[in-house]
Amino acid sequence: MNFREREKVRSQKILEEVIRAKGKGLYDGRRYEFVLEQGELNLWDGIRDDALNYFERNSIVWSKGVKKNIPTGHLFSSQVACVNLGDVVDYVELPR
Repeated sequence: MNFREREKVRSQKILEEVIRAKGKGLYDGRRYEFVLEQGELNLWDGIRDDALNYFERNSIVWSKGVKKNIPTGHLFSSQVACVNLGDVVDYVELPR
């Protein structure tokens, strides 16, 4: 089994055991097992609302999102990974 095949198997486990959501979502006009139907579920629930509000408030576009102001459901999205890790965006509104 090569790397790509191992990652597909791993993504199914993530969908079933961690996210507990369905795959077969749209990505670039095609359906894939490793793409969530609801892209917002790709964000960790502890930061989901804050991240969505931050992106909308600051007019930041989600890469490859199917719906406006919703991230892609692609489990291997680098943008979503950065947001989930919190290394790129500070969601707290700081006083000016």
